[in-house]
Amino acid sequence: MRKKWLIIGAVFMAVLGGGAAPAAAITNDYVEDFQHPFVGLVVFYDESGAFTHRCSGSLLTPTVFLTAGH
Repeated sequence: MRKKWLIIGAVFMAVLGGGAAPAAAITNDYVEDFQHPFVGLVVFYDESGAFTHRCSGSLLTPTVFLTAGH
């Protein structure tokens, strides 16, 4: 029974993956940075100063930066 669900899951993932757009679909419309003045990058470090992760976002006000937070 478990093998049946693994096969169903694999077929489901293959169908979903087959419909994914290539990365070129989101990068072909590149414009110079000055076209998006309120887009930024936030970088996070741990207590010892080691890099942990980064995330892009939008500057909503001079002191509010909105990001997905992942």
